[in-house]
Amino acid sequence: MIRVIGTQNEDLIYSGWISISEFEQKFLSGKILRYDKFNRKKVWKDVDVDALETSIYKGDLYNPMVLVPIQESIDLAIERGDKKDEQFFTDASNNGEFAFLTLIGGNRGEAIEMILTRNDDIHNASFKVQLVPLILTRGLSRLDIHRKFGADLRGVVPNAQEGRNSIWTGDNCDSEWVRKISVKYSDLILSKSGLNRDTQRMLDDEFVASLLSFTRYRVFGSGTGYATYDETLDAIYEEGSTRTERKLTTELLGWIERCWKQMPETRKPKSYWYSIQTLGGIVQDETLKWFGRKSPKEFVDEFDAWWLKRMTDDITMYQPAGKNITWNTMVGGFRRDTHIKVLKSELRKFINEMTQKQVLKIDRSEDLATPEQRTKIESRDLDGTYVLVRQNGSIEGEMFDENLPEFIRVPLSEVQSDKNLYPSDHILPKDDGGEHEIENLEITTQAYNSWKRKRLPDYKLLSKEEKLQQS
Repeated sequence: MIRVIGTQNEDLIYSGWISISEFEQKFLSGKILRYDKFNRKKVWKDVDVDALETSIYKGDLYNPMVLVPIQESIDLAIERGDKKDEQFFTDASNNGEFAFLTLIGGNRGEAIEMILTRNDDIHNASFKVQLVPLILTRGLSRLDIHRKFGADLRGVVPNAQEGRNSIWTGDNCDSEWVRKISVKYSDLILSKSGLNRDTQRMLDDEFVASLLSFTRYRVFGSGTGYATYDETLDAIYEEGSTRTERKLTTELLGWIERCWKQMPETRKPKSYWYSIQTLGGIVQDETLKWFGRKSPKEFVDEFDAWWLKRMTDDITMYQPAGKNITWNTMVGGFRRDTHIKVLKSELRKFINEMTQKQVLKIDRSEDLATPEQRTKIESRDLDGTYVLVRQNGSIEGEMFDENLPEFIRVPLSEVQSDKNLYPSDHILPKDDGGEHEIENLEITTQAYNSWKRKRLPDYKLLSKEEKLQQS
């Protein structure tokens, strides 16, 4: 038990004012560990430290530092039989290296330490007799820490993401999951050449939360059913995300990271990253994957050229919301549902190019047709020892390749030995009412199949004679 002279109550070991000298001896010397979920935004610059020192001298510092004793929290966890809390606080202690966990005011504590270090003895003599506000709690559970942070011990409402981080319903709650994923992808999220979402005001966690929201709604701002962006993110934490949403969010982050690693180390505008994120969502929705090992680099090179061409195009006009604007103007509206529809339509055209150029392909672990169906299709479209395979076609008025015939004759043995290269395809997609019957199935080339995907074709099943005429 730490003994500090001052007013005490049953909830706290201490709440009041202590001298800088006492703070240094009893707390800084015992080493304070930031609880990075709440106190990781190191935003203090020299000017901020100077301002704090002035406030301390003038007696204007009223917002207290709040510390949690780690050993008491371990003892409490043991008493309650909470093994996970015991492990958490034991890890925080780091074999006795740290005695206190910062709940609130990590920056102020570190700034005071900086002032003591930079001052000479004469200045420190006057500084150490100054008073600062401090609250020392009793041992707490992690649930209590989150609750107290949410209330800020004084009824002060934290910023939006700090409030979300204080929501605690157990080890698997969204605030814990988001923090874990934020740390895992911190290189991408924090890098100036990446997303550049620094830890100030917990923007790194907010980005992961926004990606979780994008996974659920496939839009960025309006169109989610909530009035504001913050209300949308709040709902994710309050309702809880599903296992599938978390899996898709992690996969999407992996997609963005893979693209980022192929980029030159130059900063990209936020609208560029919104586009990359939207492309990743389209890739997920269309069940696409990289065609080969070099595909991510090819994709980024192609997209950078595609993006630059549109950003510098002052002639082509788009009409997302009642007036004609350029691409450069339109990409500022990724959070507007009127803009996102047009933006996604244009980005889908780029995805079509990538499947046509065999940078992306359909992700199929097994053929759509059953072995029995596959045999019947091969027999139906057999011409001697060759199978008539679709390699071209019109989708929404656009041909895959104007220079290719619609069908090609492929040796039966080759079609049978490589179903990935020659997959079965639903002519009318199942999502649009197509039946899973051989009358709605045909064999295609992988390149054409990846380009067509789940889009509606401008053709129906042809007879063998008709296929031969178009081969």
